[in-house]
Amino acid sequence: MSIHAEQDNLKFASGIGASNFQQSINQDIWLKHKHQKSAGHSIYIDRELSARSLLYADQLPTFAEMAVRRSLFEQVDLAFSKEPTLSGVIDGCREIKLGKRGGGRASYFPSKKNAKSGLPAVAIPVESRAESAFALELERNPSVQAFRTQALALDIPGSNHPIYPDFLYVDTGGRLHVREVKANKEYLSSEFRERIEVITGILHKEGISYAVVDLNDMPSGMKSANLFWLHKQYDRIPHMDEIKAFFALDFERSTYGELQELCRSNGLPASLVPYLLMCEWLQTNWKCRIDNLMEVWK
Repeated sequence: MSIHAEQDNLKFASGIGASNFQQSINQDIWLKHKHQKSAGHSIYIDRELSARSLLYADQLPTFAEMAVRRSLFEQVDLAFSKEPTLSGVIDGCREIKLGKRGGGRASYFPSKKNAKSGLPAVAIPVESRAESAFALELERNPSVQAFRTQALALDIPGSNHPIYPDFLYVDTGGRLHVREVKANKEYLSSEFRERIEVITGILHKEGISYAVVDLNDMPSGMKSANLFWLHKQYDRIPHMDEIKAFFALDFERSTYGELQELCRSNGLPASLVPYLLMCEWLQTNWKCRIDNLMEVWK
């Protein structure tokens, strides 16, 4: 059941004449619900953030608000506990079909960040080149724990079908974020802009950030090509002790190839270099194509 469908079924009239008994029951249910633990996944999610958002101005949430929150977090838990298919794909609640759609091209983004232990990568479905570029931004951002596509179904007033936001991700502080990805925000229709306001209101109350991003918010040109190439050059995300050991090495500026050889000679994986460059913990001249002779520095 989607969020607003469940809300309509569990409306709670807490207006004039609401008794202390009703408020007492409401508080008891809320206190039990806000401490509910996640199930089926190991991703840390700050559920208390939603609790604090709903308890604004010392007001207890209504049954309807609690129902919205329960439905939303059920979808979140399902998204992050979903196992990949036999072909390694993690689908959302709306399955993306490969092929052209809306001027873009649906494909699979090979995510190493979302792969469980023992798997080199999982396939995250995306519907356009812009979505693939945003998936790479989430992949290379160390403050992002995990992400999914088409993971939530939101019912909004005036719509005859659920809305499926493009991306759901959770940061290392446990906060949830929802993003729509468009080629250019300047050309959004008035209907879509109104929808943004409605969804923002729904998710903000749950402590979830919501925004629209476009290609102007992401690297382009040679830098984008370099980042996608770097993403293919490592087979796993390095352990933090490996990263610390790398930065303890004695170097300031070197070439890409020399740094990889320095890693090997110190018992570290050479794949640290492309990973740290992709995350921009190392720097280079992003206007040029990266090769073994490209200068790299801290």
